[in-house]
Parts: sequence; structure tokens; C-alpha cells
Amino acid sequence: MEHTARPSHAWFARSDGDRVFTGVAGGIGERLGVESLVIRLCFVVLALAAGLGLALYVLLYLVSADPAGSVAARRPTLRQAVAVGLIVLGVLLLLRRLGL
Repeated sequence: MEHTARPSHAWFARSDGDRVFTGVAGGIGERLGVESLVIRLCFVVLALAAGLGLALYVLLYLVSADPAGSVAARRPTLRQAVAVGLIVLGVLLLLRRLGL
């Protein structure tokens, strides 16, 4: 029996079902098991911080895989949502400290 998998360098695949624009936030949410709304809010907050969210979104779009063959969605936990929120808070505090 031969297994032919499509090799991919991508860290995640964009979401085919949970997409508002390109599926980047939905794909990250599926990969991390976090609600995609939390990821979208993180992008908005970072976009307000010197446009970092938009640049990060475009970069993640370029390095992500097409939606075909994406991972199955996992149920998000409160711990994961808090972790993402703390990461965003840390990035914002760092940007503030740097004067950006």
C-alpha cells in the first residue's frame, strides 16, 4: 500500500469553511484550536498598532497552504484563548516600549 501525501512547507492551511476574507484567521484558529474570532480580533488590534496586523496577515497568507486538505477543527479552550490574548498583549506592550 502506497501513501502519496502532498508535501507542504506551510505551518497551517487557510480555512475553506471559516473564512471572511481569505481564510487566514480561520486556518490559524483551526490549527491552534482557538476560536477564529479571537484571531481576527488579534489582527485588528495589531493593525491598529502601527499596521503590524495587516503586514502579518499578508505574510501569513503568503506562507500558508491552500484550504484543500486542511486539519480538522478542534474545540477551543479558555486556556488557549487566554494564551493568544496574552501574546497579543505582550506584542502591544513591546511595541509601546519601542515607541511604535
